[in-house]
Amino acid sequence: MLSVGLFLLLWELLSMVLANDFLFPSVKTVCVYLFDLLQTDTFYKHLFYTLLRAVECLLFTFLPALPLSYLIYRSSVADKLLFPFLYFMKTTPVISFLLLALIWLSSENVPLFIAFIGMLPILVIHITTGFRSVDQRLAEMASVYKLSAFRKFIYIEYPVLKSHLFAGMSGALGLGWRAIIIGEALASVPYGLGAAMKQAQNYVDVPYLFAVTLISLLASYLIELLLKGFTHIRIHRIFSLQRRRYTGGMKSRAEDDVVLAIRQMSFSRRDKKIFDCLDLTLHRGEILLLKGASGIGKSTLIDLIAGFETNFEGAIKKANISVLFQENRLCPWLTVREHLDLYLPREVPEEDIRNLCAVMQIADHLDKYPGELSGGELQRINLMITLLYPADLYILDEPLTGIGESQKMFLLNWLRDYLKEHDYAVLWVSHDSDQLIVADRIFELQKEKSA
Repeated sequence: MLSVGLFLLLWELLSMVLANDFLFPSVKTVCVYLFDLLQTDTFYKHLFYTLLRAVECLLFTFLPALPLSYLIYRSSVADKLLFPFLYFMKTTPVISFLLLALIWLSSENVPLFIAFIGMLPILVIHITTGFRSVDQRLAEMASVYKLSAFRKFIYIEYPVLKSHLFAGMSGALGLGWRAIIIGEALASVPYGLGAAMKQAQNYVDVPYLFAVTLISLLASYLIELLLKGFTHIRIHRIFSLQRRRYTGGMKSRAEDDVVLAIRQMSFSRRDKKIFDCLDLTLHRGEILLLKGASGIGKSTLIDLIAGFETNFEGAIKKANISVLFQENRLCPWLTVREHLDLYLPREVPEEDIRNLCAVMQIADHLDKYPGELSGGELQRINLMITLLYPADLYILDEPLTGIGESQKMFLLNWLRDYLKEHDYAVLWVSHDSDQLIVADRIFELQKEKSA
């Protein structure tokens, strides 16, 4: 308010110094014109058509911007291929496109064309940045638990993307709004704020020009406020989050009950050999403890089995998997109950969920967000999701990390009985010798394997 007051004060002082309403009208004179303007039907026609063009242009720009942004995010080839075009559109003076549009297009399409040219690169850059801001660990969770593209977008990607999306829309619309008004003025369209300004210039009616300009500024400001308001809408709350039907395929019974077979697998990262001709087999109902020193490649092996790393030699054959990652991978914007509904299919009985909630001591935390819980509570929630998901192979990477010693021993014994009771095939990853009691077999990664 102080800024607006200072602006009006300087305006009035300049008007008094010039003392010529014909060249630089006073605030009072413009307010009189503005009041008269608001009582005419023609003004509302001008305003309506400019607003309509702005909405049309934002829609027509957003529709290609979203898939283009996703393509650039997913493909480095597309990024390199499309960058020169976006840079050209962003840096070329608007007047160049405007003069061409006046030659090529009808007057009605000129404002839309030049606004589109200015808005597209801004939107694409912001949306691409939003996609790149999505935590890849959450995207990997969506992949393991076979979320549909829709569920992944609404519940994992959009909450991160929205701030970048609306910032891009705000910036694009600010530029587009000015471009539309310039196009309306120079293309001589019948209606639009630009047409009204052009008419004021033709009749040398400076107070009228000032009044229309103020309306234009106010409309632009209100549109920006509206867009900022949309950033607070949680779209994932609009859709009723319910457990989906299981799409992973029912548990398969292989003839030899092999759920994991790694054959002569070699893998290097940045020219460093991590695995060299690794062989590993895991059968149904077997708990295999994978040991190894820190940094030897235990988590990398999980990434390879899960399919996050694909550039390897040899073969990895696996059944349906459920993975407990070493670090917390819960979404800060979803409650515990919403995580269960997001990842677990309908086929998981409610009784099983209640029983594990009691064992993991999280029944009282179902409506809390991850930020309200301790590290041990978060670990137990992740473990619960992993165990309840229907799979053939369960991968547990340091499953008792962050859990207190007394509770750790209870869970260790409970897990051993639970996994055996359900005949689960488990790849248990740990460097803790206390957890050897769960294992049917131990596989130790040797240093020479990562030579």
